[in-house]
Amino acid sequence: FFIWMLRAAVRVSAFPQSSFLAPMVQCRFASKKAQGSSKNGRDSNPKFRGVKKNHLQRVKAGNIILRQVGNRFHPGENVGCGKDFTIYATAPGTVRFESRRNKRNLIHVVADPGHGAVRRFYPKFGDSKQATIIKECLGMDLDGMKQNTN
Repeated sequence: FFIWMLRAAVRVSAFPQSSFLAPMVQCRFASKKAQGSSKNGRDSNPKFRGVKKNHLQRVKAGNIILRQVGNRFHPGENVGCGKDFTIYATAPGTVRFESRRNKRNLIHVVADPGHGAVRRFYPKFGDSKQATIIKECLGMDLDGMKQNTN
C-alpha cells in the first residue's frame, strides 16, 4: 500500500498544490546527462609477430628472422633464440627453413664461405706487430725485403 502511495505521490507531484504528500516526496530531474560506464574501449599495442626474413633470403649477423609466441620454430645452425622466442641470425648467410619428421620446424643460416675464419697474427719474441702483419699478409721480410717462401 505504501508503494502505491509513493507512486501516486510521484505522479501527482507535477501538481504540488493538489497532492497531500507533496511536501514529503520530491521528484528531481537530471541536470546532466548520465555517463554509462563502458567495459570496452581498450586495446593493446600491436606485437608485430611473424616471419621477417624468409627462406633463401640473405641475412647479416644479428638480423631478426622470426618473432613468435612459444617455440613453434626452433633454432638450428648459426641461429640464436631470445628470451621472447625471437629467432635471430648469429652469422651472415642464407636462411633455410627445415621441417623434420618429428614435427620440429628448424631454422638454419647457411654461413657464407670464409666466415669465422679470422686470421690472428702473433708476433714472435722480439718482432714488432707491424713487421709480423706485413710478413704474414704480404709475404715480405722487413729485414732483407725478400720474399717469404712459407
